Order: sequence, then C-alpha cells, then structure tokens
Amino acid sequence: MAASRKLAAFYIFVLATWVLGSWTSAAKAQGEHTLFNKQVQEAPATFGTLAGQQYLGFSFYLHDNLDTRPSSSAMTVVPAVGSLNGNGNPHFFGAIAVFDDAMTEGPDTNSKLMGRGRGFYVFNAMNDNGAGLEFVWTAVFNDASGFGGSTLSFKGYDKIDDAEREIAITGGTGKFRLARGWATIKTSAANGGAAKLYITCSVYYGA
Repeated sequence: MAASRKLAAFYIFVLATWVLGSWTSAAKAQGEHTLFNKQVQEAPATFGTLAGQQYLGFSFYLHDNLDTRPSSSAMTVVPAVGSLNGNGNPHFFGAIAVFDDAMTEGPDTNSKLMGRGRGFYVFNAMNDNGAGLEFVWTAVFNDASGFGGSTLSFKGYDKIDDAEREIAITGGTGKFRLARGWATIKTSAANGGAAKLYITCSVYYGA
C-alpha cells in the first residue's frame, strides 16, 4: 500500500510539472507574440526609436556615366528591345546597365571621394509618361567618408524625368547594420549618358 501511494505521488508530481511547464511556455509564447504585434503597430509612429535605433541624415553626389567611353562608369549589358507592339521603344524598355559610380561630397568630380555606388538599373517603364527604371545598388563607403568598411543598400523605382524621387534604404553593414530608411534623388546635371545625382539619405540604424 505504501509503495502504491509513493507511485501515485510520483505520477502526480510528474503531471503537475508537465502542466506547469506547458502553462509557462504558453504564457511566454503569448507574451512574445503580443510584443511582436506591438512593435509592428507602433513602428510607424515611433520610427527608429522603438528598438533604440539611431538616426543619421547625410547627402552625397553620385556621378553616373553611361556608355561614355573612355570615361564610362556604367555599361549597358543588355540592350533595349527593338520595338514594343510595333510602336517603337521611346523609354528603352528592357535595357539593363551595371555601374560602378564615384560618390563625392560635393558636385564637382574632384571633391572628396566618399566611396563607390555599385549596382544596376533596369529600364522597366513600357508605356509610362517618361523613362523609369528599377534602381538597385549599394553605397560602399571609404575611410574618408567616416563610414569606412560600411555599406548601405538601396532599392526602388526611379522615374528619372521627375524633379525629385524617393527610393528605399533596405539594409546595411558595418556602422549601418540593421539600417532602414529612405533616400531622395535629384538630377543635378545631365548631358547625354552622363548624369549627376544628388542623393539625400535618412537612415535609422543599429539596435
């Protein structure tokens, strides 16, 4: 009889431990889920501060020289399609260019070099009023910029005939780990295949 009571007590202890563990795990999971939802809902109102991120705003010039040999910094790797439904191809739809552009502190190409902008753009506006492209690239900063060893990644639609455009900052490395934000683009000067872009970055980064 005593042995039976001890065995029953053991099973009750095991069952109580399992129930308590289940409740604890469920409560923890519920808390994590609630916190996640709170972060998602509150992020737009407290952008960049919810997770203790820092903010930095800065600007630079990107000098793009498309197929302007012998000084090209961008090259067409896939040409535009010849004709769109028999109506020509006024906006170079289908063309893809890869670039390695200088990033400078000022508008002059001889001003302080901040690094290189490296990526590609795809002309993807078929029937829009004016040319547009998908702009995907990474700013690779040098030591002179103060962000040596760091990068920022950009992606978005650039309707190049507009006076000001906006693309997303989608990530970064080094100083800019966990980066998010946006960048505005203005065409400062353009001449044939050469364009000078003034880019202003609004970056939230770190954790």
